[in-house]
Amino acid sequence: MPPRNWAPTRVQTGAAVVGLLIAVSSIREGPAVAAVLRLAGYPVACAGIVRWVPIVRYRRVDWLVAHELGMAAICLGWALVPRWGAVAINGAWGVIALVWWAIGGAHRSRVQSSSS
Repeated sequence: MPPRNWAPTRVQTGAAVVGLLIAVSSIREGPAVAAVLRLAGYPVACAGIVRWVPIVRYRRVDWLVAHELGMAAICLGWALVPRWGAVAINGAWGVIALVWWAIGGAHRSRVQSSSS
């Protein structure tokens, strides 16, 4: 099991930079609060996405919560523009990710209990 800390990996740091660039590319769309939400959300969500399988495998609640809060900030940021397509796409991934995490944990619990 990996150490339980918030320190991002190099890959996650790179993804956060990409997320920041995504947010900056839309900085002028909508009110300032929408831009700030996207500036906060994209780097965090992208850092979680690139390590999603280990987040699910090792039941990283800290990164799950960070990812989901990032996705919520992104969705709210686009809703304030309003740009509903972006809300739908990002919102769908947020729901899919949460279900994947929940099912991944349930699957892992069944595998562990059957091997006991």
